[in-house]
Amino acid sequence: SDVYKRQGWTIAQANVTLAGLPYDGNDENGQPKWERMITVHTSHELKTTVKERVATWNTAISLWLRNYVYVRIATKENQSKNPKAGFIANIGTFIISAFWHGCYPAYYFSFILWGLCVEVSRIAYRNRKLFSFADNIVFLPVKTFLVLAILGYPQIIFDLLTTDRVIHFFKVTKCSVPIGMLIVLALNFLQVKSKSKKSAGDGETKKNGEVTSSPSSKSNSPKKNN
Repeated sequence: SDVYKRQGWTIAQANVTLAGLPYDGNDENGQPKWERMITVHTSHELKTTVKERVATWNTAISLWLRNYVYVRIATKENQSKNPKAGFIANIGTFIISAFWHGCYPAYYFSFILWGLCVEVSRIAYRNRKLFSFADNIVFLPVKTFLVLAILGYPQIIFDLLTTDRVIHFFKVTKCSVPIGMLIVLALNFLQVKSKSKKSAGDGETKKNGEVTSSPSSKSNSPKKNN
């Protein structure tokens, strides 16, 4: 499926290049750069993380969705008011992308799952110290296989189109990938909630300590007579 789509995008890329649209000035050596409008990076198949594979696939549309959908939802003000603003913006952006592709139900299943894939990859990145062993070249094939398997699951759903086929696919696969991602998200939620309670408790303890050792309390203490 990726190869089939790449053929179409390669032809489209050739057309816009002939029109001069991707021209982005010259580099420090005076050579022309053609990176202003790119559909798919040639290095896409070599990427080993979810973030890199998403960023190098259908690049022009990804940038548009990020600048005009994600950034407008996940503003600093919204994130300060609601810690889940980033998650909402991410899933909302993928739903908009599904709507852009069409109205088949499978599109919405697959793009929501892709959004969850991105969230799980963010959690893995924040806890990267636990997976530092995976940076070893020995584990690179395993890491690549897991990334391809997780991203390939929604890709299969995308091609099924209808709801009955998607439900059958979920039954056959026992919803293994969605359940696994939901477990990771639930554990992360519990971890964040535990940390927030701990930080709130530490803040309350610090506040009580400041009140106990305040200057007013010292001034009320009896003075020693010389």
